[in-house]
Amino acid sequence: MEVLYAACWDNMIRCLDVQEDKIVKAFVAAKEAVKCLCIFQNLIFVSGCEYSIRSFNVETGDMVEFSGHKGWVYALAVHEDRLYSGGDDKTIIIWEIAKGRMLE
Repeated sequence: MEVLYAACWDNMIRCLDVQEDKIVKAFVAAKEAVKCLCIFQNLIFVSGCEYSIRSFNVETGDMVEFSGHKGWVYALAVHEDRLYSGGDDKTIIIWEIAKGRMLE
């Protein structure tokens, strides 16, 4: 199955089967509006109008919260085993994905 993940202002992530043109899964991903979504391997990272980032494992459903920003998080990118986040607190934080922790 070929899928597309979409996040929205309603705090939800939806998984769309692009061959069938139908939503096959939907879940609440945040407490506030989601403004950014990044997919890496089997993880979906979301951020937006809150100070934290959440990752969801699409296979197990496990969620990990990354806390450290002092403002809304508007940018996410993954390179190798690192997550990079930026927000309106004017910082970029580098995270170790496997351990869910901020690098110094």
